[in-house]
Amino acid sequence: MKDVNNKKTKKKIRKSAGFFIGLIACALLIVNLVAYNYVPFDIYMLDATFWAFGGIVLFLIFSCFNRTAELAPITLMVSSFMALLAFVQAPGTIDYFSTQFFDGFSLKSLFALPMPVWGSILSVIAAFVVSSVAMYLPAVKEKRDKNVKKEK
Repeated sequence: MKDVNNKKTKKKIRKSAGFFIGLIACALLIVNLVAYNYVPFDIYMLDATFWAFGGIVLFLIFSCFNRTAELAPITLMVSSFMALLAFVQAPGTIDYFSTQFFDGFSLKSLFALPMPVWGSILSVIAAFVVSSVAMYLPAVKEKRDKNVKKEK
């Protein structure tokens, strides 16, 4: 890339903290996609994987352009929330958890849940929280003019 004076310049990465925190939320949604494939068939619903995968794809597409980079974490937040709602909406969810906690709610029955159920629930909730934080942080660094002096 050449600037105005025909000098070669290196293109710098102009992404900020919001983008990188959004990548963490993306990684959590990928964990959700992997873990959700191993949950019992009674509580499996394809819509949850659709929302998680769609959120990852939209985040990556929106992050490519500076004008839409601010919308990227919002897509992750909405899609992770919709994935959680799809998980809860699965036809056998109420029956599954009512049989797991039939003797009452205790730590023993809570920790008796299979690891994929834990992984999918915690990862989608964590992805929602992390993407909510990323939404309030800037996704692209602002250009600074080198000729302007910093004010003290």
